[in-house]
Amino acid sequence: TLVLGPDDVHLSTGEIPLMVAKGKAKAVPPGIVNIIDVRDLASSQINAARIGKSGERYIIGGLNYSIQEVVTIMADIAGVKGPLTTLQPWMIDAYIKAADLLPFIPYPHSHVRAYKHWQGYNATKAQNELQLQTRLLEETIRDSLKWFSNQGML
Repeated sequence: TLVLGPDDVHLSTGEIPLMVAKGKAKAVPPGIVNIIDVRDLASSQINAARIGKSGERYIIGGLNYSIQEVVTIMADIAGVKGPLTTLQPWMIDAYIKAADLLPFIPYPHSHVRAYKHWQGYNATKAQNELQLQTRLLEETIRDSLKWFSNQGML
C-alpha cells in the first residue's frame, strides 16, 4: 500500500502530495492504489506485535482509490487545479525515458516507475484481527500538507 502522512522528513511518498499541492500534477497514470496513513500503519504494527497471531501474515492497508480520485482529492485540499487527463501506459513509459535523458524534468522517479504494480488490497484480516482502523484520506492529506507547510516545503 501507499503510506502517506505527516512527518515524512525524507520525502519518500510525501513527494506525491507535495507535487500535487504545487500544481505539478497535470496528468496521472491509470489504475488503483491502496493508501494508509502512516499513523494507522504504526498503530497496526504495534497491535501485530501485541495481539497478532504468530506465523500469520497481514496486509495492513487502507482504502482502495483510483489514482485519478486520489490526486483530485489532494488538489482540492491544496486549492490547486487537479490533473487534466489520465495518461496511457505507453505515454508514461515514454515520459520516464525522456526524464532519464533530461534530468531537469520533474517527477517522483521511483513512484512513477512502479505505477504498473500499484493495485488495491484487501485489509479485512488486519481490520478483524489487529483492530486496524484507518482514517479518511482527506484527513491524511490535510495533515500532511499542513506539516509540509510548517516545514517550509510548501
